[in-house]
Amino acid sequence: MKVYATGDNPDDLVRRIETDISSWTPERGPRWTDLQQRVEERPRQLFRIYALAGAALAAILFGAYLAMAALNVGTLVDQPVVAQQLHR
Repeated sequence: MKVYATGDNPDDLVRRIETDISSWTPERGPRWTDLQQRVEERPRQLFRIYALAGAALAAILFGAYLAMAALNVGTLVDQPVVAQQLHR
């Protein structure tokens, strides 16, 4: 991949990028307290997601049941009782 900036020699640009990359160091060490806090919050986040998804699923199913009942669709339709009589 070649990167060219306007007015720059490609070799100079590559050399500057390589120098920046090789001289880069992180500003500080690992943030253990931040990482520990994220780990502790993870189960609560998952619970919120699952609770919201369960509530949405229940609302969808309840809405579908009401729509099917209102439109007489599917097995929710009142079925006539067929009585067979024997003629002798």
